[in-house]
Amino acid sequence: VSTQSTWGPRPARHPGIPAAMAFSMDQLLLLGRVLIQAFGYILVTVAICLIVGTLNVYFYYIMPLVINLHSVSGLLAFIPASWISFNLIFNYIMVVRTEPGYLVGHLTPEEEEAMARESAPKKGKGWSRFCRRCKLPKPPRSHHCHMCNRCVLKMDHHCPWINGCVGHHNHRYFVLFLLHVWLATFYGIVTMGLHYFGLLDSGTADPEAERDAETAIMFTFIVCVALWFAISIFLSWNLYLIASNQTTIEFHYNRTMRQNCRRNGELFYNIYDVGTTRNLWQVFGYYKWIWQVLLPATGPLPFDGCRWITINDTNDTHDIV
Repeated sequence: VSTQSTWGPRPARHPGIPAAMAFSMDQLLLLGRVLIQAFGYILVTVAICLIVGTLNVYFYYIMPLVINLHSVSGLLAFIPASWISFNLIFNYIMVVRTEPGYLVGHLTPEEEEAMARESAPKKGKGWSRFCRRCKLPKPPRSHHCHMCNRCVLKMDHHCPWINGCVGHHNHRYFVLFLLHVWLATFYGIVTMGLHYFGLLDSGTADPEAERDAETAIMFTFIVCVALWFAISIFLSWNLYLIASNQTTIEFHYNRTMRQNCRRNGELFYNIYDVGTTRNLWQVFGYYKWIWQVLLPATGPLPFDGCRWITINDTNDTHDIV
């Protein structure tokens, strides 16, 4: 008799525990998901308040202290600040409102038989073709999120600050939000630094009032520097994953596979890494110039999240988009 584990009927989730108690534990798991989702709404509200509040303080208090908005140079400095702020808010709203991409449908009788026959792959030995929890076939690069209790297309990670997953359809908004937070903090560092060295005219006529404001400016400058360094690390990590066409989940899997191949004297390669430009297209959509990535975008992506081009394909650039 074969002892190999299969995807047949699931055994008791809590062996040795009375059925009534096991049922209560399932209820606790459901309650946990509800509480996590409720906490997610709180975090989204906090994030919106922090974003709006921080921008309000900078535009109405800090910016007039470091830049003379009644001068031509002040107006020129105000334009990029407004553009960055708009995109920051836009991309956060979009990453929260846009679903990452969920699996829908149901199994056919043939797929149910195939799922029952399929062996559960060992860790680091591949991905399952079916989800036992959702009872759906899993496209390549999709994974089941235990927080959302749904399968997500090209799942990267679950983010409590957006109360959901970062997946195929909202990945670009997540990264662009990080990018504009990075730009906002960098802009604050530059303007306040230039003011500190006397290279920007604040237009403040009262020297005493300007001295009183130096403490607030210096505190804001230190906060911006700290945030800039933190966001730089996080943004660089995400850009590396996009440029190499990996998700956070796939990175850990690929690292394990690379170590296994190295021990066996084999060469490992990521089949989805089709070149930096094509990799970027898959996340941000097709663009002609790189600066177009910074424009607000709501258009469709080149792929539907179920089918992906690999390095084994021979399609040219026009077949990808």
